Amino acid sequence: SSPEAVAEADAGARRLAELRGAMVAGLDGLGLHVVAGDAPFVLFTVPDAELMRKHLESKSIAVRRCDTFVGLPENYLRAAVRPEWPALIDAMTEVLQ
Repeated sequence: SSPEAVAEADAGARRLAELRGAMVAGLDGLGLHVVAGDAPFVLFTVPDAELMRKHLESKSIAVRRCDTFVGLPENYLRAAVRPEWPALIDAMTEVLQ
């Protein structure tokens, strides 16, 4: 692979890490537990995952339910790391207040 391709991949990884860090800080700010990691998604707990998922869906925000994963309790949700993460935090705040 070319040096340019390597540099581009590094820059992409840095952008993802920065976005993920900001998104995690936003979820932490809501008092939610976030599972540590560096994946392109964030795994976190909410008091009522089904209610939260339906509320977010009504705002056209997709999160993945996690009760289908072996070993994860039903109060986990998974959200992709995206530049639009503040919309997720805003919508979740409406339910958590």
